[in-house]
Amino acid sequence: MLPRLFGLGDPAAYLDATGRAARVAVDTAYDRAGVHPDTPSTHLADAVGAVDFSQPTGSLDDALAEVAELYAHQTTAYHHPRYAAHLNCPVLLSSTAADTVLGALNTAVESWDQARSAALMEQRLLAEVGRWCGFAAGDGVFTSGGSASNLQAMTLARGRAVQRLTGHAGLADLPAEVLGSLRVFVSAATHYSIAKAAGLLGLGRHAVVVVPTDAAGRLDPGALAEAVEREVAAGAVPMAVVATLGTTDRGAIDPLPAIADVAERHGMWVHADAAVGGILAASAATRHELPGLHRADSVTMDFHKTFYVGLACSALVVRDAESLRHVTVHADYLNPEDSVHPNLADRSLQTSRRFDSLKLWLTLREHGAEAVVSLFAGARERTRQACGILRARPTFAVLEDPTLVTVLFRVRAEGLSEEECTAVQAATHRELVAGGRALIATTVVDGVPHLKFTILNPAVTSGELEELVDVVEEAALRHVDAVRAGRHRRRGAGRNRPHAPSASVSCTLPSSAGPRPSAARVVEHGEQVCA
Repeated sequence: MLPRLFGLGDPAAYLDATGRAARVAVDTAYDRAGVHPDTPSTHLADAVGAVDFSQPTGSLDDALAEVAELYAHQTTAYHHPRYAAHLNCPVLLSSTAADTVLGALNTAVESWDQARSAALMEQRLLAEVGRWCGFAAGDGVFTSGGSASNLQAMTLARGRAVQRLTGHAGLADLPAEVLGSLRVFVSAATHYSIAKAAGLLGLGRHAVVVVPTDAAGRLDPGALAEAVEREVAAGAVPMAVVATLGTTDRGAIDPLPAIADVAERHGMWVHADAAVGGILAASAATRHELPGLHRADSVTMDFHKTFYVGLACSALVVRDAESLRHVTVHADYLNPEDSVHPNLADRSLQTSRRFDSLKLWLTLREHGAEAVVSLFAGARERTRQACGILRARPTFAVLEDPTLVTVLFRVRAEGLSEEECTAVQAATHRELVAGGRALIATTVVDGVPHLKFTILNPAVTSGELEELVDVVEEAALRHVDAVRAGRHRRRGAGRNRPHAPSASVSCTLPSSAGPRPSAARVVEHGEQVCA
């Protein structure tokens, strides 16, 4: 029997197939002892490698059973109360419903002739998101994620800079000497996709100028002004500055008004990477937390991070719709130059593109933006609760109070050196990843490794947060004990041998209810203290 196509034959076959697939997802989601199974990676690799594509199952049920075993049951559950690793959210049912429709209808939105209503709906959504940003007549494009949105923002910024320098717009006529002179100003906390974009756009990594941050991890406008002046004096051309509204690690919100003042003096493109914090713009109650957003030339919004819709759903919105022409290339068969209809390929770096914005559309139409913002507000409150639990445990030292949905902390143990504390953290993280009982992240701030909670689940309870910290603490204390036992064995082995005095420093941290210092090393009372 030939494979069945959607839309041909019995519609009950579609409902049956999607129902069976939904059962796999439901069984996976609601039967979880941990965040993910503790299946060894080698076993997973062997199982996947053993699949023989020359021998199909011949049965949807059998194929789905294989998918359940190899994939579904092995996934990381973002809705699990002990998932606190990355900026991945549990998804709303409105989003999963939209995905079901999208999967069957398979609309490609790049051209008007095949996606009339989808094109209009995307434009309507972009106008709404632009309104949140304070853009009176903005436009934009949906993308696969924040990195793609940032790449397009830098492409538009490059286009405007080249046009000012050469008089030529668009993707043609990009002299190497001009590209080599362009500079993009970022902070150390700016997302790595900006540096990647500079390389892809022919600017080179040298084009990315890193500006110092303040104690809270925010780009310093005074340092920005000095950096721009230095580059101008050296003959470079300031192309763009990136303000991050919710950094990945600390949730810091760069001071956009002051940054925009510097940019205005030098004719720089202002890009606001609001992939994390953009949700705050969706409500009048929280919009004030992103002052100056209306002064940005472009804004990245990641709906699959903080809007609780599924991957992949991001957008770049621009203040001036005309700036999108810097990525336009016409093809007679798809988006001819004389078209009177909106061909979305005109403004996108992609050609074929799924109608993923439907997930945002259905969510906003069912719930409204305010309800979605309230979910994020709940996640922020849970993050603050987690911070309080960590502060109450002598095993941990918190870097600072959370701004959005992340909290950074270090292990502390009396008598252990800074390096040993770091080793304990690394071992703790490895154990959690392998075991699957809980999943958290690691990062480095000011040269100092930290553990990190990212909490996007507003449904997690205080008791579940206590359990999360319990799991992390139990693992950390095991590795602290292992370090101490190793020291004891080494001392026993070398008891009769002469040795130099130990150079290790104390990692004993003073108890404090306030934020921990961010510096890598703090000297107190003659002791070196782990930050």
